[in-house]
Amino acid sequence: MRKRSYFALAAATLTTAAAVSIAIAGCPHNNPPPPPSDAGGGGTDSGGGGGGLCDGITTVPGTPALMAELVVNVNAPVDIEAPRGDTGRLFIVEQQGTIRIVDLTTDTLLPGAFLDIQAIVLYDFAEQGLLGIAFHPDYANNGRFFVYYSTEGALNNEIAEYTVSATDPNLANPTGTVLLTLPSEEPNHNGGGMEFGPDGLLYIGSGDGGVQGDPDLDSRDTGDPLGKILRLDVDAPAPYIPASNPFTTGGAPSVFAFGFRNPWRLSFDRETGDLYIGDVGQDDWEEISVAPAPGNGLGADFGWNNCEGLTPFAGSCAGSIAPVVVWGHPDARAVIGGYVYRGCKMSGYHGTYFYSDNDNGRVRTFVYAGGAATAQNEDPNLDFFNDGPSSWGEDARGELYLAGVYSGAVYRIVPQ
Repeated sequence: MRKRSYFALAAATLTTAAAVSIAIAGCPHNNPPPPPSDAGGGGTDSGGGGGGLCDGITTVPGTPALMAELVVNVNAPVDIEAPRGDTGRLFIVEQQGTIRIVDLTTDTLLPGAFLDIQAIVLYDFAEQGLLGIAFHPDYANNGRFFVYYSTEGALNNEIAEYTVSATDPNLANPTGTVLLTLPSEEPNHNGGGMEFGPDGLLYIGSGDGGVQGDPDLDSRDTGDPLGKILRLDVDAPAPYIPASNPFTTGGAPSVFAFGFRNPWRLSFDRETGDLYIGDVGQDDWEEISVAPAPGNGLGADFGWNNCEGLTPFAGSCAGSIAPVVVWGHPDARAVIGGYVYRGCKMSGYHGTYFYSDNDNGRVRTFVYAGGAATAQNEDPNLDFFNDGPSSWGEDARGELYLAGVYSGAVYRIVPQ
């Protein structure tokens, strides 16, 4: 069976760049009501939550044509996040094991790394490395953040907590605390996306272990943390398990939902709290699933490896949550899950989910309404990002960014 390696990495020179814009067409869609002026809510790790985050920002009415504005270049960017309420900075995860900070007032890369854990990260120029970051919802007060990385010297992935320096807000303390270790079977299918949900709990996407077709049924086994969405209460004592997790008895206590191949990425709609999950397919189908709030798919089966997309794979699709979007091969090869736009600049796009594919470089959108993906759109002009999209991201205001793993470019999506 085809072996999916969705990162073919190339190092890039660490430089900042003047604005470079690539035009893409605006897309028609339903127009949900705009969010509050703070662009907050939802409780995500990069969410707003008050303070008038949109104050002073010019809003472009309607659904204007968009463009991608180059912000900076880094090395192998795989995650883009910002602490809640921090409108001046953007944090970019470099897969080799470093996290860089962008000063959003000047769109320049700060010198040095916010965090450098290359000594403990296994970076294989493919799917292993430092893969994700999530800031505690109260990061402004407690300075806590969490990272997901492949470990040097063992075929494991770890979720660890770090803290910011007490004397330098642009520097993290170098030593962390491991919260959870995930044994793996192969170097691929590591997952790595993390987001705080509306409930203040940390949601984590883990891959199925990497063996093609998941013959060991890791994704089906609720006693195994692989091929799952996991959920931790990082404010509770070790082992950080929320009492409401569905498999605390007779299963893996950290498991929240099961039936995933390689979720890349997951995000929460800031306004509705709905959970969106992009899951990389095997032979035929890429998929996006939506788990509406307030349950967000608690204890649910999302299909793999019984199903791939809407099609039986190794069993029956009965009883599983069907994806709202499937994207067939060979047109697509490795879906990159994105975000629902809830930013300040483009009110006509509020409620629109943006996602892409690592292989074909194209961007698609839809609006989740009535339990279905409506207003699905792909315009030929959206085929602008021939750069191996690796991750979407949000800043504190909810504006969207997209990273290219080949060149290291990080773009901001803006109206023309």
